[in-house]
Amino acid sequence: MDLVNQAEIHRKSISIEVAERREAVNQLRSNRSVLPDKKQAWDDLIRLAKDKDNDVRWAAADSLSSAFCSVWDDKQAWDDLIRLIKDKDYDMWGRVAMILGYTFQFIPYKKQAWDDLHQLTVDTDDELRRRSVGLLGTAFPDIPDKKQAWDDLIRLAKDRDKDMWYIEPDYLSAVIPHIPDKKQIWNGLHQLAVDTDGELRRRSAELLGTAFPHIPDKKQAWDDLIRLTKDKDRSVRIFANYSSGRVSIFKATEAESEEDFRKELENALPFFEKSSVEATWVNPARFCHLFYRSFYLITFKQTSEVEVQKYLAEAKSASKGSWREKLLLEAVENLANALREVQKVREMDQKTIKCDLNTYRRCCERAAQLLDTAQLRDFPTDKAPRAQRATKLIKMGLPIIDRRIKKLLNEIDKKTKVLCDAARGTEAEEYVNPSCKALREIIKIRNPKELDKSINRLIPNLTFMVENLPESERNFSYIKLENLKKEEYLEDKLSLVNEIIVFVIPYINMSKILEGIDKKLDDITISLEPGVHKELVITIGLEAFGTGVKEVVTIPQEAIDYPDLKEDLEKIKGKSIKLASLPSKLAKKVKDYLIRNKKDNLLKHLR
Repeated sequence: MDLVNQAEIHRKSISIEVAERREAVNQLRSNRSVLPDKKQAWDDLIRLAKDKDNDVRWAAADSLSSAFCSVWDDKQAWDDLIRLIKDKDYDMWGRVAMILGYTFQFIPYKKQAWDDLHQLTVDTDDELRRRSVGLLGTAFPDIPDKKQAWDDLIRLAKDRDKDMWYIEPDYLSAVIPHIPDKKQIWNGLHQLAVDTDGELRRRSAELLGTAFPHIPDKKQAWDDLIRLTKDKDRSVRIFANYSSGRVSIFKATEAESEEDFRKELENALPFFEKSSVEATWVNPARFCHLFYRSFYLITFKQTSEVEVQKYLAEAKSASKGSWREKLLLEAVENLANALREVQKVREMDQKTIKCDLNTYRRCCERAAQLLDTAQLRDFPTDKAPRAQRATKLIKMGLPIIDRRIKKLLNEIDKKTKVLCDAARGTEAEEYVNPSCKALREIIKIRNPKELDKSINRLIPNLTFMVENLPESERNFSYIKLENLKKEEYLEDKLSLVNEIIVFVIPYINMSKILEGIDKKLDDITISLEPGVHKELVITIGLEAFGTGVKEVVTIPQEAIDYPDLKEDLEKIKGKSIKLASLPSKLAKKVKDYLIRNKKDNLLKHLR
């Protein structure tokens, strides 16, 4: 852009027409890098930032941060910003404070610039002091005297300006990781924790949750938090319980053993729940309680997706009526997706693992980002610790869930071998082999989607196997098969398959043993004496072969009831007849009853 064009922009910037001044702001912002006279461009923006028209003034202020990087004299530009924030234009202070905090990193003379910021913290104007908190929070990583800056923040934390109480904790949280003297952090927060002012204790309770990883005396900090959870002030208890839950989550992410990981996660839940129950207008813990409980159920409990989805649905409802609703709802969906991805993780090839975990990671990190954004007000802060902690916690749960699934697969593998061995060489082999073959193939699969499909394809084979069990023993397996068809979680499907196999094995073993004495069963004697009788008398043993050694078993008629029973019994009344000569339906009923209820007697006398 040549000089003439910049002159035209300057003319518009001082025009009496509002539209031309607005156009000047837009042109200064979009052409800042090619304007030859940087000083003139900056002066025009500073003047426009004091314009009587709100749109012009705010647009100019928003352009100052980007223009600062290309100014001719950064000291002069900095001084202009300091003068601008001291103007009694309250609407502009928030924007200018953010610009000062952002541009501080580019200032070479940090000592003098820091002195300017420090003076703002002791200004007599309440609003200017309040804005200085956010300014310090943004600039803190580059401030040379961090001890003084922290002392200023603690002093401002005790300020009696109620507006500062509302906004200050998030900025304090943002600077904590950058303070080299961690003992200084603890001293300041401990002073707030024991203050007689309930609002200051509340601030301490809120800040301890964020500062805890950086506090050297963690035991005393934890004791302070626990004491604050029993405070007489309800708002103190709400934030103390919330922070205690956050600290427990932090401890879980630092745990070295699975047992400690589980214990700390369990500890966090009641803290979040208590905070959520007591909270009214602001409820920071409700979403955390519902999400972490969902994660806990999936990681450590045998639970259905219905229960998990119940908690996630409640997490969605937690945002109703809130201005954060859109962000929270999106966060819930991402968390739900992340939890589903957790369920899919298996031992698979490296490429598949990477793809699967990347999908999970994107869901989880996006959810954490949305949650933190939803908790912000209208100012920037350091969001990383909370997002990283939630992400780290879920990642630590991945191998635990993975081990549970591998354990189930190993159990199925062992039980399948027992089942196949039991059926080999028997009549049961015909209906057991299809399931054995399908189960052996399932154990080899490492792709979670294929594993899930294979389990669904296994159901007809399992059904065929169950249908060949004794009639009285089928109901249990039928119920498990129906649950298997409806189940959505892969881990629960594997558990159901394992239960069915374990249930079937004893009957296959018994059928193998009884198969060898089946012909002898046909030779046992059945009798039904004349008259009205309610039971059959069965002779088991060698008397059937003429030796005089016998055992008598009676069968209640109601135990073998079927539609034609009376008719079949009439045919044998007053006779002693071998089981093989009974009507076929009656013979099968008697055999099933003996195998189910008298198998020990059969093995003793007929084996």
